[in-house]
Amino acid sequence: MSNLLVEDVIRIKSLMGIINESKISLPIVVSGSYTAPKGDADALHSFERRKSDGFGGRMTSKVDEKLKEVYKAGINPDITDIKININSQSYTVNWSVTIDESKDGVAYMGLTTRGSAGGGADRRAQGQIDSLMKKMRRKGYDNIELALDFKNTNGVYIRQFFYKYSIPNKFPSLTTKGEYERKPQETQQTGVEQKNDLESKFKSWKSGEYKIKGDDIWTYNLNSNKEWEAKKSGGSYKNLKSNLSPESYQTALNVLTKAEQIS
Repeated sequence: MSNLLVEDVIRIKSLMGIINESKISLPIVVSGSYTAPKGDADALHSFERRKSDGFGGRMTSKVDEKLKEVYKAGINPDITDIKININSQSYTVNWSVTIDESKDGVAYMGLTTRGSAGGGADRRAQGQIDSLMKKMRRKGYDNIELALDFKNTNGVYIRQFFYKYSIPNKFPSLTTKGEYERKPQETQQTGVEQKNDLESKFKSWKSGEYKIKGDDIWTYNLNSNKEWEAKKSGGSYKNLKSNLSPESYQTALNVLTKAEQIS
C-alpha cells in the first residue's frame, strides 16, 4: 500500500468520525491534580512522571489521549489554554488544559514539559530546551510551539515550559490544503469547480456498495441519486453531503475516487 493511500485511509476514517453517534463538543477542558511529598520540590513539578520512581500527575498523557479523541472525530485539535496552580504549603498541584479546534489548520497532537525548581531554576529549565527540541525533531514532531512559560513565585520557585506539537507522519492535518495532488491545469480551479467536477465524475459510476483498500471499518454506498453514504460495520448509512462540512465533504470525495465496488 502506498504512503498516499495510507494517509487517505486515515483521513477518511477521521472524517467519518464527524457523523459518529458520539459527537464531541468543543472546547474540552482536561484537568487533574496531584499531591507531592512535602519538601520534595522535584516531585512538586513532576507534571507527567519522573524517571527515579515514576511519581507524577500524568498530565501530558491525559491531554495527549484527549487530543487523539478530538482528531478521531475529524477535527484538528489545538491546546488553547493551560492553567497551573501550585500550593507550596500543601504541596498540591491543580492543572487544566483547554482543547479546541485548531484555527491555523495544524493538528496539534501532543504536549510536553520541562522545568526545574528551587535556586537556579530558570537557568536549569532553559538549559533543557535545546536537547528537548533535538529529541522532538528526531521523532518527527513539527510545529513545536511554546504553549506556556510558567513561573511559580509563591513559595517554592518553579520555572516550567510547556510545548505543544504536531506529529504529521502519524496524524496529518485534516484540512483540504494539500489533501491531494492537483494536476497543473487544475490549480486555478475554485473549490466549487473542483467539487462539481467530482460530483459529475461519480454520476458515471454504478450505484452500489464500495470499499477502500486498507479500510476494514467503513463501507460506502453510492445511492440511486449518485450521492455517497457511509456506515460503520453493523451501523446504518449516513449521507456524507448532509453530515460533513463543505471542506470535509470535498476531502471525502477525493478519497472516494479510490473506492472499489463490492456489490
